[in-house]
Amino acid sequence: MLEDDSLLNLHRRTVAALVALVAQTLSIMKDYLSSIKHKKDSVVTLVTEFEALQFNHLSSLDAFLRSDAVRVHTLTFQRTSVSILHFGL
Repeated sequence: MLEDDSLLNLHRRTVAALVALVAQTLSIMKDYLSSIKHKKDSVVTLVTEFEALQFNHLSSLDAFLRSDAVRVHTLTFQRTSVSILHFGL
């Protein structure tokens, strides 16, 4: 009889632990889903902004830095400059 009670208590504790684990997992999953719900829109916006930056501003900057107006003033960049890495100046 005592053995049956111990086994029953073990089963109850195991079930209680599983219920708690499932509840915690559901909470984590809901938080995760909530956090990623609008991520696709955020990524699309970020890509759009980078495309605008590339085509509108960086292309103009590239043309300006390669122009004779800049070369006349012997503009130079350090070897670690982003301008050298990106524009090859």
